[in-house]
Amino acid sequence: KDLTEGDKINRSALLVPMMLKGNAIGVIQVLSYRKNIYTQAHLRVLEALSAQISAATANAKLYSLAQTEITERKKAEEAFRRKSNETSVLYEAQKELSKTLDLNSVYNNSYRIISGLMPCDTMMVSSYDKKDNMIRVLSVWTEGHKPALKELPPIPLAPKGYCIQSNVIHTGESLLILDYKSYFKKSINKY
Repeated sequence: KDLTEGDKINRSALLVPMMLKGNAIGVIQVLSYRKNIYTQAHLRVLEALSAQISAATANAKLYSLAQTEITERKKAEEAFRRKSNETSVLYEAQKELSKTLDLNSVYNNSYRIISGLMPCDTMMVSSYDKKDNMIRVLSVWTEGHKPALKELPPIPLAPKGYCIQSNVIHTGESLLILDYKSYFKKSINKY
């Protein structure tokens, strides 16, 4: 017979434990809107299926755990490879940079190494002199070219919080800026 919405209330149920090695790892529930619908035969079938479902559940969990461990191992291996590559690059950079005492060559080699490792549209090397409180650009590259340094006059060290380079000098800490344009608007010293 067709059931109305009011008849859609569970009236019969079978509940069978999912057992593995003598321990319950879950429960299988089968429900019906009809009263007295299940028999002992239904219960035996569900019990038999429960053993198979329990074993399949355990196997799937073990497989998932193994996959997670494999994924984690691959991530660890990749991190090790990256770190190893990073160390190798730093070692090669150190060898290259220590070949000369000429500052211009050091800065040019630095730019070549850095632009080979990461996107680098502009790179600037500047110095700070406490005696006169000025920041001076020592070398700069823009899109692979070196503009004349005469175009970049020394700038005074700005108060903390008012200039990007000044903030790094004040704090002595590296800075990662994801929105340089917005950050740059706050600067009072600009080239």
